[in-house]
Amino acid sequence: MKRFIALLCVICLGLAVSANAAVQKGDTEIELLGGWANINFDVGGDIDVYGLMGSVGYFVTDAIQVSGSAMGLWMDVGGTDVDMYGLGIRGKYHFMTDQKAVPYVGGQLFWTTIDAAGTDVDGIVWGPVAGLRYELNENNDLFVEYQLLMFEEDFDDPAMMGLDDSNLIIFGIVHQFK
Repeated sequence: MKRFIALLCVICLGLAVSANAAVQKGDTEIELLGGWANINFDVGGDIDVYGLMGSVGYFVTDAIQVSGSAMGLWMDVGGTDVDMYGLGIRGKYHFMTDQKAVPYVGGQLFWTTIDAAGTDVDGIVWGPVAGLRYELNENNDLFVEYQLLMFEEDFDDPAMMGLDDSNLIIFGIVHQFK
């Protein structure tokens, strides 16, 4: 028990150390992230999905970031390979920007196409994001992010794809240009 408390104290002290503003107005950064998703289909249940996303972002204030993003998701649905690609925008608000651990919330909007066995379906994917980034050094951060993906247009039509709201957990790295 004493070891656990000592380890917990060390972790808390590490998170409390000031980093002289982990993010600042005018910073540009590149994000590369990947992860696992569980997408809920109206017919057929849950499907495991693997994905990658890349973003180029700019801090318009010390806390607000806007970015352009591209994503790709790959899954196997009943023996059929399904590929999903999208281009979009993201916005994030970062809290406590003077700490090594920086929580954030935001939103995203993507135009997306899904290719399933030669059939293409286009639509909008949007939703909120929430995450925590941790500064490794002056230019690099690690982060974990939760995304709620909501499907519009042909995606939520049961006759087409029958997609329902889905959850995505991703891990990534950020490189900042100051």
